[in-house]
Amino acid sequence: MWREKYLFYLTLIFIGGNLITQWLTKGASPLFSAICCTSALIGIITLSIITITNKKSNLHLFIPLFFLLGILNSSQGLLLGKFTFLEEASGGEFIQGLRSMFSNRLAMVIPPEEGTANSLLKALAMGDKGDLPQSIKISYRLSGAMHLLALSGLHVGYIYGGLKLALGIFPKFGKWGILKSLIIMALLGFYAIFTGASQSICRAVLMAFIYETGTLTGREKHGLNSLSISALTICCIDPSAPAGISFQLSYCAMLGIFLIQPHLERAISEISSNKRIRKIWNTIGISISCQLATLPLTLFYFDSFPLVSLLTNLITMPVVTTVMTLAPFAIVTVGIPWIGPLASVLLTYTIELLNLMMEILSRIV
Repeated sequence: MWREKYLFYLTLIFIGGNLITQWLTKGASPLFSAICCTSALIGIITLSIITITNKKSNLHLFIPLFFLLGILNSSQGLLLGKFTFLEEASGGEFIQGLRSMFSNRLAMVIPPEEGTANSLLKALAMGDKGDLPQSIKISYRLSGAMHLLALSGLHVGYIYGGLKLALGIFPKFGKWGILKSLIIMALLGFYAIFTGASQSICRAVLMAFIYETGTLTGREKHGLNSLSISALTICCIDPSAPAGISFQLSYCAMLGIFLIQPHLERAISEISSNKRIRKIWNTIGISISCQLATLPLTLFYFDSFPLVSLLTNLITMPVVTTVMTLAPFAIVTVGIPWIGPLASVLLTYTIELLNLMMEILSRIV
């Protein structure tokens, strides 16, 4: 356990060095960034030599080393720019063509004439919020459920779980197990590029990659470990990411799940032994953990916190889960007599119910 937390602490130190450098170099000349980059590089080389030549294991040397790596990451990012392969790939003609085809497929599931149901389905399925009415955005924002309209780890979690379930016919180990993991990682990677490679999506996909890699290698999987590695990877791809609100909210929410939710789960296990009650509470606990972990950032950036958001997540989670379950089934079965139309009708009514709930909850504020 200490190894997992140690990597987590080192990651925080790395991000701290990155953020401090961004703050110091904001509005400064490229020369100052070059000086920071050179100084950090000299310090890293010096500490690396000391660590290698020292016969004893001095783990405390990794603390300044990771701080300097954070400085180097931020300063070189300012000089060289961020790596934009994923963004460029997401904007390519091939991906745009696939998005257009998928949008047409969604129009077959729920016609545009249905209005908000079609636009919300596009937002949930492919991150396209262009057709969402302003009234819907306002009701979701006031009710504290705006995160549902932005593709995030929640959506990746549903897809990851669905792929694991669909490929459950493959054995967990051996050649078929390797094939299963490779298929999952390939499909999740494609999904990240298809939806625009946002930081929250990349974070969740990277964590899934790490989990699947742990499965392939037979290593023990740690939540904080996966979170730390994904954060470091995203920082290497985009050194300016730690200063972004999306990055901070996304990772704080995950920290809430890993650090707060286990305590809530332990509390209910001591109170009740009923499996159904514990399962419902664990689902509620995840939502509460995310809200508590992101509360300081929400107050800092937006000077407010919708108290109804806790109630919103508790009440609407079953409906959201139903939508996320029905959507892929309706997309796959569209055009099939009886089954396709029935799935489309059920999905439409469920989305309309979700919108109605958000509208009612937004009026409580």
